[in-house]
Amino acid sequence: MKIVSLTATYKRKDITVDTIKLLTTQKDLVGAVVVGSCDEDFKAAEQVGAVYVQHNNAPLSNKWQAGLNKAREFDPDAVLICGSNDWLTSNWCDACIKEGLNKGIDYIGSDILYCCDARPDHTLKILKIRSLQPWGGWKIPTGAGSMISRNILDKLNWQVFPVGLDISVDSYIREKIKNVNGQAGVIGDIKDVSLCCVYSVWNSLHDWEWFMHRIDSKDYPRVTLFKDIKNPAQWLAKNYPGISIEKYKK
Repeated sequence: MKIVSLTATYKRKDITVDTIKLLTTQKDLVGAVVVGSCDEDFKAAEQVGAVYVQHNNAPLSNKWQAGLNKAREFDPDAVLICGSNDWLTSNWCDACIKEGLNKGIDYIGSDILYCCDARPDHTLKILKIRSLQPWGGWKIPTGAGSMISRNILDKLNWQVFPVGLDISVDSYIREKIKNVNGQAGVIGDIKDVSLCCVYSVWNSLHDWEWFMHRIDSKDYPRVTLFKDIKNPAQWLAKNYPGISIEKYKK
């Protein structure tokens, strides 16, 4: 099966390079597309051999769609959506294929994610959380690390992202997939398969404090804490080998 990854970035060279390096360990990946908006973004893509697309940073949805248009040229069986600070274990695509695409699921990923606080002057911390996305009985993955099947991409003529939006992009995508009778699902809590969102000095739409405010809050019952990882440095080294977290804390 042929998978192409799609990543949007802006002025995050180091973390983008590490994210793409991890993506290239996926055995079914045939190409990585990076869509950026400045010379720093181009250099990040060039360093890891990714295909680069230049686009204005806003609206964000237009930027993602420009990258998807390039991904289409690979003629893939599915596209993997991966933010520039989203780290995936090397077996991520394999799990999405086995638990999703091979079972006729068009939109597959996870509702479980790890959030890593790698901000300077903060203690390294990783929380395992579940972010439930109720949608008419579906088990819906988070946007990060989600995989969209060729079946749905063709039904939508590859026009997946909305026009002119900077927020709520994932919700729009889910609605479009549902409207063409797509099937969604999550891979579940599989041992040694993980998605980790890394937070440090760069700007993020949903930053560390955004998640912390929502975990186990009565105002946000969909976000729940599973556990605090006791040895975060060791956990990162095991799941994302060859990547150093320390440079983000300086």
